[in-house]
Amino acid sequence: KYLSSQLNTPVNFTPVANPFVAAKRASRGEYDMIIAPAHTIASVLKAGFNPVGKEGGGVEAVFVATQNVKWDSLQGAAGAKLGMPPFDSIQAGLARGELNSRSIEAKKHFKEARYFRNQEAQLFALEIKSMDMVAVDAALVEKWLQSHPGKIIQGTDGAPKTALTVNTKRMSPEQEKKVESALLKYGEFETNGRKNMVFSPTKREEFAAISSMLNTTPNALAGAQVIEVGGMKILTYGRKAKVTDFPKMKITYDGREENAAWR
Repeated sequence: KYLSSQLNTPVNFTPVANPFVAAKRASRGEYDMIIAPAHTIASVLKAGFNPVGKEGGGVEAVFVATQNVKWDSLQGAAGAKLGMPPFDSIQAGLARGELNSRSIEAKKHFKEARYFRNQEAQLFALEIKSMDMVAVDAALVEKWLQSHPGKIIQGTDGAPKTALTVNTKRMSPEQEKKVESALLKYGEFETNGRKNMVFSPTKREEFAAISSMLNTTPNALAGAQVIEVGGMKILTYGRKAKVTDFPKMKITYDGREENAAWR
């Protein structure tokens, strides 16, 4: 409603839960604007989007290892087992960006490199030594190290938590300026101020440390083949189900003898 009133034109809001899906749709030009976490923004910059305002402070990631490792750099961690944050998280984008900046191809450099469902599970894996090193949110690691032994190997550059970006292929420079001006005044309105959201100016360079999700498949750090299948279900019938309980169809061919064996 706020942007509609400021731009004097209807603005339709479409929520998308998955950042990876949002980035793919945006890269195809389906949106005029996106307000999203920084890793989604970084993934669509090459598709003609330009960030005009950031909100929510900053975020960083760190690579932390078990205390007794003999190496003290990402390059020296060759052959180690690396645990990554959830694929569609800001921290994962920052970690991939750090590896890319050092020309480290995870699939070749590490013995194992895999994504976890949450960052707490990564730290537990580090604690029980099923992983040699994990990439985790810097603030989370700071708290964890207060009660657990560990060794920070490398930090990443920071990035904004959230930003709004406009599609320059679908919006004029004048419209872009209007959106930017509206965002910077957002916190001045009482109803918006209650949400504690205050936007500040931003630029493309602030997202440079984040690797695009669209350059990496979500199944592995590198080299994975992604196959999309629709309309498929997996059903578990348990041990009580019998083969005779399921539908069956007789398949044959013309001229086949009744007692002929299948080959």
